[in-house]
Order: sequence, then C-alpha cells, then structure tokens
Amino acid sequence: MRGTAIIVEDKIHLEWTSDSKSEWRELLRLVQSLADAKFSNTPEAHWELPASPFHADAIIMTLVDYKTIFVDESIKKLAERYYNLLEWELEGDAWDQSKMPWVRGYQQSAIVFTKALDFRAVIADDVGLGKTIEALGAIWHYAIVGRVLVIAPANVIYKWEREIIDPTHRFPWSGEWSVQVLASTKDPLVSAQFTVVSYDIMRRRVDELKAQKYGILITDECHYVKSYRALRTKALEKLAEDIPHIIGMTGTPLLNDKPIEMWSWLHMVNATGWPSLWGSTGYGDRYCGGRTEYATFQGATRLTELSERLKATSIRRTKAEVMSELPALSIVPVPVKVNLKDYRKVEENVKEAILAMNPSSKGYWLSVLDKFNYLRQAVGNAKIGAVEEWATDFLGGNAPNTKLVIYAHHKAVVKHLMESLASWGVLTITGDDKPADRDRSQRLFQSDNEHRVVVISSAGSVGIDLFGLGPVDASNILYAELEWRPADYTQSWGRLHRMGQANAVTAWVFGALGTIDEYLMNRVESKDYTISQALDDDNMIRGILDGWR
Repeated sequence: MRGTAIIVEDKIHLEWTSDSKSEWRELLRLVQSLADAKFSNTPEAHWELPASPFHADAIIMTLVDYKTIFVDESIKKLAERYYNLLEWELEGDAWDQSKMPWVRGYQQSAIVFTKALDFRAVIADDVGLGKTIEALGAIWHYAIVGRVLVIAPANVIYKWEREIIDPTHRFPWSGEWSVQVLASTKDPLVSAQFTVVSYDIMRRRVDELKAQKYGILITDECHYVKSYRALRTKALEKLAEDIPHIIGMTGTPLLNDKPIEMWSWLHMVNATGWPSLWGSTGYGDRYCGGRTEYATFQGATRLTELSERLKATSIRRTKAEVMSELPALSIVPVPVKVNLKDYRKVEENVKEAILAMNPSSKGYWLSVLDKFNYLRQAVGNAKIGAVEEWATDFLGGNAPNTKLVIYAHHKAVVKHLMESLASWGVLTITGDDKPADRDRSQRLFQSDNEHRVVVISSAGSVGIDLFGLGPVDASNILYAELEWRPADYTQSWGRLHRMGQANAVTAWVFGALGTIDEYLMNRVESKDYTISQALDDDNMIRGILDGWR
C-alpha cells in the first residue's frame, strides 16, 4: 500500500495504490464511510474531503494502520484543532450579553459552543444545569432560521411547551410562531414554529414529520437512542437525514459502562466528527472492545482517547464544576436487616430455573435478567417494613413543609408504600402515567403541603423537577429499591439537586446485605468507575457498599 494525503486549497486529497486487492478494498470501504468523502476523477483519480479539523482527524484515524501512506504535516496540525475545538472556535466569537443577561456563564459557553459546531453538537451538561435553556438560547441568540422539531421522552413534552413560552426566560421569538405538542398518533400535525413529540410518536409518524422539512432538530435525553439496531433509532436517523441543524441533549451520556450506547446519537448529530461503527479503525473496534465470540461491541477500550474526542463534539460540565452556589449533595448508605426466609425461597427457585435453561439458547441472558427481577422484587418486599418505619419517623420528626421522595421499581412495592404511607398524602410518578397526570403530580408535590410523599420509579424520573417551590423543603430521597445503572441514580437525585434548590440534598440508599442488593451495588460502583473515565467525570457512586457492611 502506497499513497499520500495532502491539503490542496480547501480540500484534503487522498490517493493510494496497492498490490493487494483485499487491502485496497478494505481501505476503500473505510474512506467511503467518512462523511462528505467524494471521488474525483480529474485531473487525477483521488478522494476529496473538506479541510476541516474533523476530517483531518478522521483521515489520520483511518490511515493509522497504513504506515506507507504519507500524511502531510498540514493535516496533522489541522487535526490538533479537533481536540482543542472549544478554545479554537470561541476566540473572538461575538456574544451579546445584553440579549440574555439572565443566562449563567457556563450556559453562555454551551450556547457559543453549539454555534461553533454549526448547530450540530451535543449538550451533555449534568442533570439540573439547564440544558433546555442552553438549546433554546442558542437558537434564539443566533437567530437560526427554520422550524424546530423537539423530540423528548413522553413525560416531558408538556414541560418543553412551558419552557418555550415561559415569560421568565424572555425569549422574544420574532414573527409568527406557535407550539404544538403532538401527544398521540391521532393529533393532526399543523405547521407550528415548534413541534414537540415523544420518541414513540416520532417513530410511528416519522414519514409525516419528515415531510415537514424542519430546519432544527432537538433530541432531548438523546441517550434514548442507545441501540443502533432499534426501530426508534432507525426512525430518528431517517428523520434527521435532511435536517441541517441537530442539537442532542443528555445529562447521562453513558447509562452503562458500554460506549457502544453512545455511537448512534453521536454519529447522528455529527457524523463528520465520529468514525463509522464498523471497520478496523471504526468506533466499535476502537472504543467498544471489538467483536468477540459471544458479543459484539460490549466492551470499553481506549477510554482516555474517547474522553478527549467527546470534548470536541459535545460540551459537558458537572454541577461541582460550575455551580458553587448549589447546596451540598450527601449520599448516605442505610444498612437494613431483613427477614430473609421468604427471600431465600425465591432465591432457590431462581437458581433452579436458571440451571434448567440452555445457555446456548436464543435470549438466554434476557431470561436470566428476568429471573433476577424476581430477586429484586423479593428484597424490595423484604425491606418495605424498614422503609415504612424510617419514612414515618422522618416525616413525623420534621416540619409540615418537609417532603420525601421514595424511589421504588416494582408495582407491588409501589402499591404497598402508597397504602402504608397514605396518611402523609402520597403521590406517584411512574412510567405508566400519562404526561398530563405526571405533570399534575409534580406540581402538587412541589407546592402543596397536603402531599408530603411521592413514590417514583426510575422510568418516571427523567426530565422532571421535584425540588420545592417557596417554603416547601423537598430535599430528601429514599431509595427503597436499587437499580442496575449509575445513570438511574444521577438522574433521580438530579430531580432535586439542581438549579433552584435552596436546601442541602440527602440521598438515603437502603440495602440488605446477603441479597441481590449487594450484587447490584457492586455492579453500579464498577460501572460508575468506567463511566467516570470515559466522560472525565468524578466517580460519584462509591463507598455505598462499604457503608452497608
């Protein structure tokens, strides 16, 4: 293999020859996968790409295994800008503070960063830092032309409507504009300036939405498209094909310790900045451990490099970095002694069921996880008495305006807690609630002292605010049941620990040793360590398991 990669005027020129047909075809496939790669047959046959920092870095990554292809120094210098894009682009970028004097400094940076990437960027600021304001602020401040399509989880579509029209944000949208919330498959689609739709409805009405020719796409909680095989992901990719500006938003870029979960939305938002999934220099082989005998792209590799690349196409700040005025967050392990008699019976039945399954059968691991859920519910049931006693003492020992958020997973556990704590005015927010009902429960909890408890599931926690309004003190969280993923914890306590919270927040994590709780927390702490490396974040979930012992 012999060749050259040089910059001529405003193009990267790449040409090569090889005596090996297989090697030639492999490189051809890799080059073809690069965004905006075009073949030129005049005056000499070669491939052309824009001379941008993104493309320069992509070329270097593509040619890393082809040592005999000469890469000019000008390409290497241009690629360096890829990893310093924020500083490079923001120098001298005009910002009119008078237009948005109420925007915080770090929010201003996100707005300018989004503009620097030509509105194809990911805003990955921590939960509670105001990503909605950053996305809307970018569109308004720079007067981006075009109708806006917002895709969000079903439980926050009405919250988006409020954010767009909220007079306290003072976005003076010019001209004729309106907001439509597309809440069902039957709602007629009108030509509104802002259309807000859930991921599920988007998937069902993708062709109809695509025909509207939107100019801007905002994907809220974009980690919802974590699987590149999912119908939801394929529908969103189809919709995004013709939309020039895309802003992704997520406070939890990695739900688990598997970087493959980020590829779909990273590539959709900025295909130029990210390699193809496949190939020896592709995202999967490079950052996801490649393909093994048992799984494809389920690992986590080159995390330091991945962290640096993320900084070039996404902007992420944690609460600790930018909000010195935010009250403290304390995570308190609470060991619970439970009667394990009933739990052990379930445990034995689960063991027998798993041993009876064929490990080579299709869906084996999903079946195992399903059996594990029986254990999770069993330990949830075993802890109910301790949760009830603790919650009653807490509510009775504090002022009438003090509230408590309880996280539970299983319907039976949620129902039991609702019944046993009914005298405290229990509300629920779950994944089964209609958006309007969820919105009502949120507002009552925030402001009505007659409702002092909300029992909430992880599926219902995304995108809502639970901190108190006015004199209400909503700053305490009790985890009655545990989850598999670190993101479930950061999302849930982020409902309270966010802008507007006046009180220190305490998260009480109830765990029973000798049960699946111990295994779950061990996995969560291990995953959080990997995630912190990939995102260059602090390792937030640690020491809980030790606190139970």
